[in-house]
Amino acid sequence: MKHPILGDPLYGTDFDFANRYLDGLVDEQERIKKSGAKRLLLHANKISFDFKDNRYILKSRVNFKEELKKALYPLPLG
Repeated sequence: MKHPILGDPLYGTDFDFANRYLDGLVDEQERIKKSGAKRLLLHANKISFDFKDNRYILKSRVNFKEELKKALYPLPLG
């Protein structure tokens, strides 16, 4: 769909930045500036699937709103 995920340092950025990230040459502040967050913001509150005749249901224990705040505002404001 060509819509990058917030915080994605590979597919949401240019080739040079992605290579620098993969080579370990990007610090956290540069990643935040380029990708919008210090980590990939891909999250599901609940996911379920069948595997080998068993039904699995996984629910997140994470407070997503707080995690989102930390990821979007990792640097002191001001």
